[in-house]
Amino acid sequence: DVVVVGSGAAGFAAAIAAQHLGAKVAILEKGTYAGGTTLVSGGVSWVPNNSVMRSKGMEDPRTDALKYMAKYSWPHRYTPDDDKLGLTDHDFAMISAYYDAGTEAMDLLQQTGAVKWALWVDQKGEPFKDYMDQMPENKAVQGRAIVAANEDGSGARGAVLIAKYIAHAERVGIPILLKHCVERV
Repeated sequence: DVVVVGSGAAGFAAAIAAQHLGAKVAILEKGTYAGGTTLVSGGVSWVPNNSVMRSKGMEDPRTDALKYMAKYSWPHRYTPDDDKLGLTDHDFAMISAYYDAGTEAMDLLQQTGAVKWALWVDQKGEPFKDYMDQMPENKAVQGRAIVAANEDGSGARGAVLIAKYIAHAERVGIPILLKHCVERV
């Protein structure tokens, strides 16, 4: 039913969600190993108002988060008093959808058993500060950055996230076909 091209974090997330929702899924990866650039990355996902931050008592009100995303992404168009913050209908709809559904998507991945999320923390155990934490629009300065949790609950890097996704795909029967380059659809 669903063919996912690429086996990085986004590809695995799409495959796991589609399979969980009842589709037959296959992942095609052009490389000789799964993981793409996620494998060598920090593995951090930036998700406003995520359930991990909320469980720690951190708040990320929608209006404030949308203003921050709008100003950070489109500073030349940002108009704080405009209903759509100075953005096009499409751009405003995209950031709104990301705020509204981002945590739902991350929670679904956790509910499937593929991954458990943790806050991305520094060496002192404090959640990393957000990009542009000095912007007045950025009210939730910490907590939006989440990572796969190690067995002890600490945050892990991209290689651990990919290992968890591969193990989950094997458990639930999602084939990962390596050396399968998609040239046309």
